[in-house]
Amino acid sequence: MARATLSTASVKSISTGFEQHRKSPLKSKLKFYLVGIVILGAAAFVAFSAMQGATVYYYDVHEVKAKLVSGALANEPFRMAGQVVPGTIRKGATADTYIFTVSDMKQKDLTITATYKGVIPDTFKDEAQVTLTGNFNSSQSMFVANELLAKCPSKYSTTA
Repeated sequence: MARATLSTASVKSISTGFEQHRKSPLKSKLKFYLVGIVILGAAAFVAFSAMQGATVYYYDVHEVKAKLVSGALANEPFRMAGQVVPGTIRKGATADTYIFTVSDMKQKDLTITATYKGVIPDTFKDEAQVTLTGNFNSSQSMFVANELLAKCPSKYSTTA
């Protein structure tokens, strides 16, 4: 029977072959960190891009009036907060269309006419605080709302 013998030279050549294919720990960590940075960068870019299109600014009536003079709100959706002027709520051309006037919360003489088509909340009435989302139609000089939120009146009032 023949016996196979391994010399020390053949053992060294086998072990150096394995060492050549094994990665150093430094290269391994560097590759891991680089891949992690690329993934985080891509995720941040996607999140930033998605948020830019979803941004809707919030203004009070006096801010809207000031921006309309400069033309800063042309064809741009935004939210407007104010208070419904008493006696201005009326039905529009269709049964679910409402036209009303919104005043500024602090400067009551500053008003904007608004229109809304849809189901109105029960809390929508004279002097209700409202938040409207939509666009300003400069040809009609009217805020066209596609969302109407009316604040619930407080159950408790302070006495003077």
